[in-house]
Amino acid sequence: MSADHSRTVIGIRSTRSFWARGLFVLWLIIALGCQQAIVPATSQIHAQPPQTVGNLLQNGDFSAGLAPWWATNTVTADAASGALVATITNAGSNPWDAIVGQNGLNLQAGQTYTVTFRIRAASTGTAVLKLQKEASPYTNYFSQDVALTTSDQTHQFVFTSGFDDAGAAFQFQMGGQGNNVLTIDDVQVLGETGPAEPSSNLVQNGNFVGGIEPWWTSGDLSIDTADGACLTINTAGSNPWDVQLGQHTIALQAGASYQLKFAAKSTTPVTLPVRLQQNGEPYTGYFAADPGLNAAWTEFVFTFTSAYSDAASLLFQIGGLGTPTICFNHVSLEMLETGIRVNQASYLPTMSKVASLAHPATEPLSWELHNAADTVVLSGQTTVYGEEAASAEHVHLIDFSSFQIVGEGYYLQVGSEQSYPFAIEDGLYLRLKYDALAYFYHNRSGIAITMPYAGDEQWTRPAGHIGVAPNQGDLAVTCFAGTDNQGQTWPGCDYELDVSKGWYDAGDHGKYVVNSGISVWTLLNQYERAQQRGAESLAQFADGSMNIPENNNGVPDLLDEVRWNMEFMLGMQIPTTAPVSKTGMVHHKVHDAQWTGLPMAPHDDPQMRYLYPPSTAATLNLAATAAQCSRIWRGIDEAFADRCLVAAERAWQAAVAYPNEFASDHFAGGGGYGDRTLNDEWYWAAAELYVTTGSATYREAIEESPYYLKLDIGGGSAMNWGSVASLGTLSLALVPNHLSSADRQTARAAVIAAADQFVAAQQASGYGIPYNPGSQYPWGSNSSILNNMIVIGLAGDFTGETSYADAISQGMDYLLGRNPLNRSYISGYGSVSLTNPHHRFWAKQINPEYPGTPPGVVAGGPNSGIEDPYAQAELTGCAALKCYVDHIDSWSTNEVTINWNSPLAWVAAYLDDYATGSVQYLPLITK
Repeated sequence: MSADHSRTVIGIRSTRSFWARGLFVLWLIIALGCQQAIVPATSQIHAQPPQTVGNLLQNGDFSAGLAPWWATNTVTADAASGALVATITNAGSNPWDAIVGQNGLNLQAGQTYTVTFRIRAASTGTAVLKLQKEASPYTNYFSQDVALTTSDQTHQFVFTSGFDDAGAAFQFQMGGQGNNVLTIDDVQVLGETGPAEPSSNLVQNGNFVGGIEPWWTSGDLSIDTADGACLTINTAGSNPWDVQLGQHTIALQAGASYQLKFAAKSTTPVTLPVRLQQNGEPYTGYFAADPGLNAAWTEFVFTFTSAYSDAASLLFQIGGLGTPTICFNHVSLEMLETGIRVNQASYLPTMSKVASLAHPATEPLSWELHNAADTVVLSGQTTVYGEEAASAEHVHLIDFSSFQIVGEGYYLQVGSEQSYPFAIEDGLYLRLKYDALAYFYHNRSGIAITMPYAGDEQWTRPAGHIGVAPNQGDLAVTCFAGTDNQGQTWPGCDYELDVSKGWYDAGDHGKYVVNSGISVWTLLNQYERAQQRGAESLAQFADGSMNIPENNNGVPDLLDEVRWNMEFMLGMQIPTTAPVSKTGMVHHKVHDAQWTGLPMAPHDDPQMRYLYPPSTAATLNLAATAAQCSRIWRGIDEAFADRCLVAAERAWQAAVAYPNEFASDHFAGGGGYGDRTLNDEWYWAAAELYVTTGSATYREAIEESPYYLKLDIGGGSAMNWGSVASLGTLSLALVPNHLSSADRQTARAAVIAAADQFVAAQQASGYGIPYNPGSQYPWGSNSSILNNMIVIGLAGDFTGETSYADAISQGMDYLLGRNPLNRSYISGYGSVSLTNPHHRFWAKQINPEYPGTPPGVVAGGPNSGIEDPYAQAELTGCAALKCYVDHIDSWSTNEVTINWNSPLAWVAAYLDDYATGSVQYLPLITK
């Protein structure tokens, strides 16, 4: 913007409703008309790490063959001659009916790029050069018609990107003109493409570079984008919405504050309606302003706080104003950052209420607590915590624990900064414990996900992997036979297993026994804790308590959900009838031959599924959980209890016979879950079998273990799928068994000592985190925090000390927004919450035909390793607690999985017990 532009600043705090209209149907017609080619299965799933300087394309001279270039099935492509020869076999009627292309280009808004290539064709015509969004809505970043001749022609085009996209698609679109043969070589997209901060602008192409897409217009007008977007109104219409410039899918978060900026002018003075609103009936208004325009460029700045979360529409409504020419440029909408980090959902009235403030001041600062009416209800001074190494921030603490009045819409203010709004109420964890448990129904294999159990039509889907085309199915799966990617050969097997039930492990379609093990144990431990506390606690999991198909069968619903996966684990055991020597062993996992793409609903998965070789780790996981299963179902379903115990003891005996069958983690198509240290699995399995049977065999095994009556908290974490020794001690401490009173007290003392270490870590943290892994946070750090809170909760049960419950409450504050990224890691809870997990069905971010994320799903969270390419492009150099991005491609920070949601359900139920006053602490056993 030039220096002579005048400036108008208008502040608006919030607008909850206003008169508005929209043209949804017109937008839908335009959007459907702009559909282009479906990206073929050979395209890359994740964006590649950026280059420093040079060609964004890989193998642009085709010296390495064809990959990673791809072609639609209407084109035969080869590179044997050292150039790309594309033979069009079915030209279709549109340019995008025949494409060769490459995905994964890292474009940055404002960066200038030079495209060069050589091309010739067997016959003359026109091809379309495209740089665009890889998936729907296929937003255009650059487009150029290329005249085809029969001799080589070198072309060069220069453009400036109006978009940030770490995975853009580069395409030659050649369809619609009859069959042809094109020869293409020396293709380059040159520009500096080092890592850039992700754009904070929620508006795409706010400078109208290369045209107006993805903006749209309605009404009778002419458009010129030489200097912004200048719209000449030909027919005024009678209403403001009769002529519009708009953009859909502007992501708003309830409670967040925003700044809208744009420059505009008009050849005649007009009053311009500016609207942010719902894209469809009833066109709920989120923000409105009516600035006056004249012939001089003027910058307008508005601030407001949204009362809604929605993919809103931004509209400049220019109908009914006569026939001026109105110009727009430099349009941006950005969320206003705040250094005040709070639990964005709700604090419990009687618990500690602490917020963190990132601020460089070395002296205390004044703070105020406001209610929804903007009245100051409490004030005080911050406590200077100091430097928080894991966040690279200087932190203050705001303690408002003394305030206990229930209500909504509270916010904290320090100077001009305001926190996100939050509630003070008891009902949060009543909702969250059931939402967290609903994760498991949503991710069931082998059953249709239907209403009313899905909660909303968008989350319904047909059953996955039951042998209905295109699925190969899990009803009769045989073993993988061949060579893994480390050269080890596997002979396969001559039997098939029905493993159609179970939970999909994470964002993929694999099912893994070792990760199932800790997930099942956690949910069953939750049930066993309720058993020890009595009928009132058990009632929360009773038949009819959960929204699942089995909620009227006379069995507690939590057990029904766990049984769905327990049936899968039992099905993975090699049967006695199998013609192999390792009967009783358990297959490590089942998954596709190759990784499935994003997005991919389970019922659309066309790949072959295989059982992968049995492992001692998987066998001991079944021994442990099946033993736990047997004692819990005793008295509920005797046949199932017997079946579980038989399977558990067979698994133990098989593990004894084959103690060193280690899992190979070198197969394509699924996670490895390799583990070569099994002392912890032996102890856990023996402990569960001892609690269930009292057998001297298992008593001897646990007493010989170095983990006997101890908790393994190496690395600051109580347990994870590969470190399960603590599970054995927790069961021995909680569940009545044949240990002496003194031994059980020893086990409980170990639990309390570990909990005290986690609480000490929390008290030493500027963000109240009961976890201290040092300077590096691992993959799934949020699950480590939740697992530590299970130990803290049991310490509270064993001692009656309320301080442990308070520590859990503060730990949940971190997950719900009191963290350096100022966001909730749990979907549907908080102003800025998990939205785009790495999940093949909850994939709305890359395909609007797929659903968003249901509430109550927890993300893996900060991961200093940033293993995936998307995170590497966005987060390189991040402080440990900021190594996270809410994007579907970031599988190393934004994965979701069963062994993370199970402790979330446990912790939410614990805090709901406390909030509802139903806690009955478990006394230490003294006899």
